Amino acid sequence: MLAASILFWAVAAPAQAQSAADFGYNVANGQVDIYGYYGTSRVVVIPSRIDGFPVTSIDSDTFLNATTITSVTIPNGVTSVGVFCFAGCTALTNVVLPTSVKSIEQGAFESCSSLTSVTIPEGVTTIGDSTFLGCSALTTITLPASVT
Repeated sequence: MLAASILFWAVAAPAQAQSAADFGYNVANGQVDIYGYYGTSRVVVIPSRIDGFPVTSIDSDTFLNATTITSVTIPNGVTSVGVFCFAGCTALTNVVLPTSVKSIEQGAFESCSSLTSVTIPEGVTTIGDSTFLGCSALTTITLPASVT
């Protein structure tokens, strides 16, 4: 019974933004660039601000091979999703991209083999090569007119 209670709590817990301690980040020119994830949550909600500064980019390899993450919500204000940022996140089934994103770099979601659908928001102008390579479950990608 104890195991069932613990499992229920883990599934039923509401998604909340992780704390700054869960991330490696740099602050430059009053903006935060996230370069690493050290948390343990399967549902990741990236905070919109860290140390009072807005999060504006998620750097290359930030979540590379984070095989337990199932969902990621990126906050409004982030403009760039870096090279291989989520590559190898084999359990990732859901990603929420904000309208502030302008570029999704090369291989950003490569080998996310559980990802079934992605909606690219209006405003994205660049999607890098191999962004969805190896996403074997992906059946739907919704692209805006802004992608060139």
